[in-house]
Amino acid sequence: MPVSPARQTAFDILLAVELRSAFAADLLLGNPAQRLSHPDHRLATELTLGVLRRRGVLDWFLAPRLSRPLAKMDPEPLLALRMGLYQLLYLDRIPAHALVNDAVELVKATRRAAAAPTVNAVLRGFLRKPVALRQAPAHVQRSHPEWLCQRWEALMGNELMTATCAYGNEPPPLVARSNSAGLDIAQLQHKFADEGIKTGPGRLLKSALTLQGDGASSLLLQDGRAWLQDEASQLIAHLFVAALGQGPASVLDACAAPGGKSSLLKLLLTASCPATPADFPPAVVALERSRARAKQMALRLPDTPVLVGNAAQPLPFRRAWGGILLDAPCTGTGTLARNPEIRWRLTPADPQRMQTLQRQMLRNLLPSLASGGILLYSVCSLEPEEGEQVIENVLADMPGFEVVPAAPLLRKLQPVLASNAADLSQADYLRTIPGRDGCDGFFAALIRRS
Repeated sequence: MPVSPARQTAFDILLAVELRSAFAADLLLGNPAQRLSHPDHRLATELTLGVLRRRGVLDWFLAPRLSRPLAKMDPEPLLALRMGLYQLLYLDRIPAHALVNDAVELVKATRRAAAAPTVNAVLRGFLRKPVALRQAPAHVQRSHPEWLCQRWEALMGNELMTATCAYGNEPPPLVARSNSAGLDIAQLQHKFADEGIKTGPGRLLKSALTLQGDGASSLLLQDGRAWLQDEASQLIAHLFVAALGQGPASVLDACAAPGGKSSLLKLLLTASCPATPADFPPAVVALERSRARAKQMALRLPDTPVLVGNAAQPLPFRRAWGGILLDAPCTGTGTLARNPEIRWRLTPADPQRMQTLQRQMLRNLLPSLASGGILLYSVCSLEPEEGEQVIENVLADMPGFEVVPAAPLLRKLQPVLASNAADLSQADYLRTIPGRDGCDGFFAALIRRS
């Protein structure tokens, strides 16, 4: 009996994540996943990301039923077992015989075909003697590495750590914004409604819409009039433009892919400079290290110059910028709902390791600021090594630069913030936390050249 296309695709993606350190979200957007029917793509997405999010729970149930330690299992049978058990525990519309058959057939088609009888026996054992999620202890149900939970508990307390882990184990909200100057939020909501797509308000921003149901298939998203972008990421752009005021006409987005912030910056800068002649709109220049990602950006943002270059090295041009956005590479611990595989790859040393690159980038870019210019540094990380410590370390021996407190700018942004937005300022900085704010976790700091 052939394996269902959805399960085959999920298995192939999980194997690529395991063996090639690929990112599941990227593979779900590419071929062959995009050739699936819509229902099959939804199931493949559910299986792929669900297995990655709930791996800790799945492994806790599997370990006692296997003759070998999980760490010594070949990836092919282990992934087939995780997929099968995930469907038994978390999905209720899939016939048990179908998922067991597909798990066995998936392994038979790999180099580890000899493990197929083991996969069959273990999954049928769960059918004979079912297990319930409530049997797993609380620390297992968090499904995050214990060292990371302990770190977060020390940083934010047990309650917020638990809520952040819970957020990371569910699909994040699907949030859209307008990507057109002539399409305000009310009009965008009506256009989604015309497509039969229900929307709800954003949690942080009045200019954001939470899409419900099958929102990702919207024609508005496909033709670029609307853009999917997490609210915390959108908030970074709003904060930056609030700090810039009506000053610089040109901004450098120094680590620009995939382009959401560049696109929103251009919209916001144009709206904030109504006196600018139409022939000379505020310019955003994007810099991206990856040639392939820069090419993709150029296709999505045809009116934005996209240059290939590394923000940690001398820039491919000489000029002083009124504004620089550095959304630096990081551990990504604020995006574990979106990229669940990250949690299983990280080590306790990684935040400090990433800080070295982040400091190098910041030191490289700050001298390119014009006098009075603003640089916004951001990371989608919850770790202080990648946030506050980077700023403090770099500015300690770079005179002539100062932190611009975020709190007054957030008060300035009150007209665009949703009424239920939490106090997002942390000392002089912006900090969003998934378990509190219902969005990705971001840190942002503003630095002015004096």
